[in-house]
Amino acid sequence: MTLESTQTETATHHRIQQAVAQLLHGTGLPPVAAQGLQLSGNGAAYPSSFYVDVAGAAALASATVASAQLAALRLPGSAPAQAHIDVDHVLAECTG
Repeated sequence: MTLESTQTETATHHRIQQAVAQLLHGTGLPPVAAQGLQLSGNGAAYPSSFYVDVAGAAALASATVASAQLAALRLPGSAPAQAHIDVDHVLAECTG
């Protein structure tokens, strides 16, 4: 992995995390709900001026984090599962 691709991945992940925080806030979930979120991939293979990488990954990540929170509520004493989202896989699904 080159320095440029690492910087791109870091910037993409930061934008996704910000979007997830906003989406979770809108649902009433606390920001700490996303602490177990792990992101990989940078979406570089799917360039777009519309930030499809951020929108698609944030939507899927938010739903995954919310599902983990719900599962933890159903099982008293359990911690929410960690969520892992691969941006490249999300984009492959989003772009058909």
